[in-house]
Amino acid sequence: MGRREKPIDPDAGVLAGFAADLRELRVRAGRPTYRRLAQCAYYSPSTLSLAASGTVMPSREVTLALVSACGGDVEQWDVRWRALDRHLKEQCPAPRPHPRSPVDDRRAD
Repeated sequence: MGRREKPIDPDAGVLAGFAADLRELRVRAGRPTYRRLAQCAYYSPSTLSLAASGTVMPSREVTLALVSACGGDVEQWDVRWRALDRHLKEQCPAPRPHPRSPVDDRRAD
């Protein structure tokens, strides 16, 4: 038997809510272990567990593989994943690249 998952407060933000819903999907699927899900999803148990941890934004591919392995509605979760991705990008846009300094252009010969 694997370790118990740390609890997630689904009200702690959109990422936590998404992860809590992924966990609920797994519960409705009969609580298969991540090792068992990995056999169907073709991702490692640790990758699948991390996707449902609420600590990082899981990739779309991992999310949909986990959903499929749990018998969930892949199209519905794809829409949810894309909405979450947009929301998080709006909150934290990608940093702009810093202008290169002249030192960066020198070559070490």
